[in-house]
Amino acid sequence: MSTRQLFIILGIATVAGAIFLSRWMINSKVSSPAAPPPTAIKLVKIQKASNADIIPETSFLATVQAQEKIELFAEVNGLFIPGGFDFREGNKFAEGEAVIRIDSDEARMNLLAQKTSFLNLIANSLADIRLDFPESYPVWEEYVDKFDEKKPLAELPLPASKKEKVFQASKNLSNQYYQIKAAEARLDKYTIVAPFQGMVVLAGVRPGSLVRAGQKLGEIISTDSYEIEGAVRIQDLEFISAGDSVVLTDPRSGFIHRGKLSRVSDNLDPATQTVKVFAKVTSSGLKDGMYLEGRIFSEKVANCIRVNRNVIIGDSLLYAVADSVLTSFSIEVVRTSEERALVRGVPDGAYLLSEPISNAYPGMHVKIQE
Repeated sequence: MSTRQLFIILGIATVAGAIFLSRWMINSKVSSPAAPPPTAIKLVKIQKASNADIIPETSFLATVQAQEKIELFAEVNGLFIPGGFDFREGNKFAEGEAVIRIDSDEARMNLLAQKTSFLNLIANSLADIRLDFPESYPVWEEYVDKFDEKKPLAELPLPASKKEKVFQASKNLSNQYYQIKAAEARLDKYTIVAPFQGMVVLAGVRPGSLVRAGQKLGEIISTDSYEIEGAVRIQDLEFISAGDSVVLTDPRSGFIHRGKLSRVSDNLDPATQTVKVFAKVTSSGLKDGMYLEGRIFSEKVANCIRVNRNVIIGDSLLYAVADSVLTSFSIEVVRTSEERALVRGVPDGAYLLSEPISNAYPGMHVKIQE
């Protein structure tokens, strides 16, 4: 064998050996298992439980309404005449002030004519009264002496006997008396007097306008006191009652108004499942039609704590943190609102979750967020 052939054989053997050795090393190598990824410990927020007597709050949206609001309608025909008060929207008036005057000259003259005729009828009857009813004559004579057609008609003397009563009827005295009293009442309707201190919120007529009976003239409201109307959920009804304190906040200015719950309706709105509530408020800065944010403060609920509603699991479970581990326990939900709940059964000093965490379970390791 030549030297060249020997070198070729040794080269092939060397390559084959290297391939064999590398395959053996790959096949004999033991793979070590991959280490599990570290478990992330969740940060949680907590609150320390401290049982106490808590005053429940019921939130609601409220609308301000003037407690006294009157629509004015004409009961007589005539011309709206200018007076001491300018009947325009926004103008304020005092109690007892005449806010609307309708021309009553014709009605007043007709009333004076009726009174004059009535006086004449009584005067012509005096001779018969003196003759047939001498005991009543002084009373009728005094009635005639004090008669003043410019003043309200005085009440007729009462008949002293059945015979005298028949006499009054035969002379048509009672009939004319009541006709005059009706005319006096109608004359009063030509002037509308304010029954309270307030303001004009709607003026439908101006001086010089012709007013017809039944026509709406405007609207007035009292500016002394307001009523608040709102709605609460049906489940809150058992916690509120008339007399509870009410705090109302103007969301624009932050100004606070205080009052008392005056009425709770029995009527349930089927669409919203709410019941109307009303509160009386006497405060400056209120205007008819304003929107306010209200809170009703009810009687104290004993031995409970307030938690976020979304941390309650199901209907009766809460999570607490003990030694960096989640535990759960049963509680009694006394009352819920939109965001908060009052619960009982929590030991004093327990560290409760104040915010929910995802995929929570008893025994889960957590870290309290500082």
